[in-house]
Amino acid sequence: ERGIELRDGGRVTVRPILAGVLGGLQELFHRLPEKDVNTRFFNRLTSLTDDAADHLCNVDYDEEMAFAAVVGPPEHERIVATSSYYRDPRDGFAEVAYMVEPDWQGGGLATALHARTVEYARAHGVRGLTADVLMSNPAMLKVFRRAAGHTVRMEADAGVYELRMRFTEEPEAGAAPA
Repeated sequence: ERGIELRDGGRVTVRPILAGVLGGLQELFHRLPEKDVNTRFFNRLTSLTDDAADHLCNVDYDEEMAFAAVVGPPEHERIVATSSYYRDPRDGFAEVAYMVEPDWQGGGLATALHARTVEYARAHGVRGLTADVLMSNPAMLKVFRRAAGHTVRMEADAGVYELRMRFTEEPEAGAAPA
């Protein structure tokens, strides 16, 4: 669990996601505008089913991992963002995805969450991350391109960038730890 101060002065706690926070994930989903749902799920979903929410919050903390960025006291915390990855055993790369509540976008939360996800993945033997990012989502592309600790290769196909972020041997000099 780690408290993080964002560029815009906001504060969040980033912690591993806990089993049983289905309601919190579903509430976050319902605060997302349709365009954000589409950029995360590549689909026009109208709800996050219990099964889908359960899949996002019940991870094994090794081959798959998820973090929640939360605000408020523990007994009334609210999830404002999540990251999750699922490692492909064939190549050791993990597919990563993020959800960030609109009021928390643009202040550095996705950048902080990505840094924490990269740090954890590296420590657990993941070789790098992959992500599909809609060309209409330049903010997420910027998060991935600016991040320390990995190189980024992008290929465009049908309105989607397929990103492959290979971890470098050592974090780049001067890179702040996540």
